[in-house]
Amino acid sequence: MKKQGRLIISTLIVLLVVIFAWLNVQKTTINFGVTKVTMPLVIVLVLAFLLGAVVAVIVSYQTVREQQKEISSLKSKADLKKQVEPDTKSEENEK
Repeated sequence: MKKQGRLIISTLIVLLVVIFAWLNVQKTTINFGVTKVTMPLVIVLVLAFLLGAVVAVIVSYQTVREQQKEISSLKSKADLKKQVEPDTKSEENEK
């Protein structure tokens, strides 16, 4: 159910972006410093949206990788601690 909600919200956002872009079809000039490009504003808006999505994915991927490394490290530490604890408990029972 949670995935369906996300899919619906994502679809609505994309639809709103497309409608907004469609309403802005006039030509616009973009100055890149060394060159100027003239294209419909709809293309500029869609490209900016896609570039923002790519940047968000890259940033979130890096965060996820860091969290996965931290989780792996904590799991290894927990496994080592579990291996040490039974040995100390068995020694206490022998006394």
